[in-house]
Amino acid sequence: MKEALRKTGVDIIGEVPWGTHFCLFYETKSDLLEILVPYFKAGLENNEFCIWVVSEPLNEGEVIEAMRRAIPKFNQYLEKGQIEVLSGAEWYLKEGEFNGQVVLNGLVARLDLTSAKGYEGLRGAGCVFWGKEDWKKVVDYEEELKEVIGRNPMMTICAYPIDKCGVSKVIDLAVNHRFILLKKDAKWELVESIRLKRIEEALQGSEDQLRLITDSLPVLISYVDSEQYYRFVNKAYENWYGLLREKIYGQHIKEVLGESGYQVVQGYVEGVLSGKQITYETLVPYKSGGIRYISAIYVPDFDERGKVKGFFSLVTDITEKKRAEEQLIKYREHLEELVEERTAKLKKANERLQQEIIERRRVEEALRENERRLNRSQEIAHLGSWELDLVNNRLTWSDEVFHIFGLQPQEFGGTYEAFLEVVHPDDRAAVDAAYSGSVREGRDTYEIEHRVVRKSTREIRIVLERCEHIRDASGRIIRSIGMVHDITERKRTEEALLESEERYRTLFETSPDAIALVDLNLNIITANQPALVLFGFESPEEVTGKNALEFIAINDRSRAAGDASELLKTGRAKTSEHSIQIKNGTLVPAELTASLIRDTERKAKSFIVVIRDISERKASEEKIRVYEGQLRSLASELTLLEERERRRIASDLHDHIGQNLALSKIKLGELRSSVSSPLVRPLDEIHGLIEQTIQYTRSLTFELSPPILYELGFEAAAEWLAEQIQEKHGISVDFEDDFEPKPLGKQMHILLFKAVSELLMNVIKHAQAHKVKVAIQREGSNIRITVEDDGVGFDILEANQLGGLKGFGLFSIRERLRHFGGSLQIRSGPRRGTLVTLLAPIEQKRN
Repeated sequence: MKEALRKTGVDIIGEVPWGTHFCLFYETKSDLLEILVPYFKAGLENNEFCIWVVSEPLNEGEVIEAMRRAIPKFNQYLEKGQIEVLSGAEWYLKEGEFNGQVVLNGLVARLDLTSAKGYEGLRGAGCVFWGKEDWKKVVDYEEELKEVIGRNPMMTICAYPIDKCGVSKVIDLAVNHRFILLKKDAKWELVESIRLKRIEEALQGSEDQLRLITDSLPVLISYVDSEQYYRFVNKAYENWYGLLREKIYGQHIKEVLGESGYQVVQGYVEGVLSGKQITYETLVPYKSGGIRYISAIYVPDFDERGKVKGFFSLVTDITEKKRAEEQLIKYREHLEELVEERTAKLKKANERLQQEIIERRRVEEALRENERRLNRSQEIAHLGSWELDLVNNRLTWSDEVFHIFGLQPQEFGGTYEAFLEVVHPDDRAAVDAAYSGSVREGRDTYEIEHRVVRKSTREIRIVLERCEHIRDASGRIIRSIGMVHDITERKRTEEALLESEERYRTLFETSPDAIALVDLNLNIITANQPALVLFGFESPEEVTGKNALEFIAINDRSRAAGDASELLKTGRAKTSEHSIQIKNGTLVPAELTASLIRDTERKAKSFIVVIRDISERKASEEKIRVYEGQLRSLASELTLLEERERRRIASDLHDHIGQNLALSKIKLGELRSSVSSPLVRPLDEIHGLIEQTIQYTRSLTFELSPPILYELGFEAAAEWLAEQIQEKHGISVDFEDDFEPKPLGKQMHILLFKAVSELLMNVIKHAQAHKVKVAIQREGSNIRITVEDDGVGFDILEANQLGGLKGFGLFSIRERLRHFGGSLQIRSGPRRGTLVTLLAPIEQKRN
């Protein structure tokens, strides 16, 4: 198919179509410039995007300078980016070796740029750069390049140095190029590729046959590429548009069809280019030819990689056919109008009859549906309806009335008297009097609450009866229409609510505690009598509406407001102590317990606050604190007194009994040396008994009051005690002291020594330990003592609940330490050993 031609700028070549691929064999740089400079000049002047890939023997600077000399506006073309001059080494060896696919990708990217910038096509040239091992890749690249060029609006010249190409390389290149340019005897010659020529001739023959066939068909046949440019049209296209096919080739669909026509078919074109076959009929407003009704088929054309490279279009003008169909439709409509006109009366009569039947059925069905809905609604609401014909004494009930009264329809007589029989005997007279009176007195309505006795279960239900009376033309009541509402559950709920309210009212009014109801803004709703008495008021009106925070001490109000916010957030009742301010301004300690009152939807409605005057409790607690302090002082004095007595006894044992025993031992030794042998043995036995008594006396003296405690201080005494425990009980005892000065008062010496002794004895008795560690160190103005064992341990919480700490003697130690400003802490657990920490203040030096 013949396409529009492009100027090459090279006289020997002339004009060629898009898709032409040249091979240029050169010897010098002048050969290259002689061909390529006019070649690119023609491309720039014909709105083409140009790319020159430069390799030896030229460089980019030489190329640009040569083009500046030959092309007057070259700098403008270069500045707007219509031409690129690139390095061959970077273009062909981008990844260090020749890669044809990378080169082709770069070329395709420039094609996209060409279309985006509105250029008519791409013109390229390159001095192909390859390595020793790259020739096969170059040949494959040329083959693929030929395919890319053939499918797109582009032409290119591939330049090769003739001195580097042997016969085999020249043949390889000739196969893949349409034309070959070479110099012979200083003249350029254009050689056409034999293989391509033969292929072209064969294709030309096939194309002629195809054109003959397509031109004979009364269908518009065309081929459009993926960019929506016409590449082939048949004779029918020429006749349709009044243009030679050569004028259509290379034009965009929009240019041929016009803007309005293109808008109609654009969606179908995009559909076929996405790979779908499209069939449609529509009206198209053509730029030339007017509005035509067409039937079209678009068939996609795929390349070997499955990519759509264009599509075949078969378009049939069905305008006349559509006009004929419209005429036929109009004629048929005319005939139908005549038939309809002649049969109009019969049709209308039939329609009226059918409409009446349909309407009657619709009304009947609507009535049945309304009746079903009414029965269902009455069942859900426990609401029944009734109608009493006073003239004929005929009473009609709905289904729900039967259900409320516990009757089956066949069990009811359908009269006013039958109704009275199911009314509770105690209410029957009142019901009859109320209804009969409303009729007799001519009232328009009747309403009453009464009880009924269900026949089926003998269950008593409470109902609300209400009706309206209907009058005749003379104003006489002839019919009553009413309803029966089962309100048993509502009555029970109301009664339960009344009982609950009465119960809470009684509790509120009779409670000995002060109670106040407070809204969510903390304004008092009401208060009971104990609350009024507590705050010094005489009536609820004096406090109603006041903010509850006004009755809290000023410095305590923010905490009270925070408690209210927390209660509103968590919903959990909260008890806290506050100072309340009564009417005369006096502050009274009180315990406030606040809870939320919620409505039926569980939303917070108000607060109920119970206020207890805890003045007496606070006074009692203060007395207890004073007594506790006095007891601690007394206990300390008793401990000191006990220690003094122990020291006196120990001193007496040592100074008197010990000395006498020692003197007796000496005298007994002197006596033994002066008596006869029969008395020696008894004297030795006495001597041994005295020695044991002396040792026991010494031990007892240390146990009562170790002298080392008074002579060397607490640390030395504690270390001695650790050694004694280890020696007597066989348990490993480690002792540590930081040797920092820890001045202690006499009472503190005694208290801490007794505490450590008590703790070590607890370890021996209860811990089942193998090791125990005693550590003493100074911490600021305190002395810190730890006793840690690896024994069985115990549960501290359980021991506290069972009074275990008292059993271990730790309670008294803790209380005595607390009296002096110290503390005792225990960390233990089952099978985790025990760590006891004592902390006591040391004596501060006075100036």
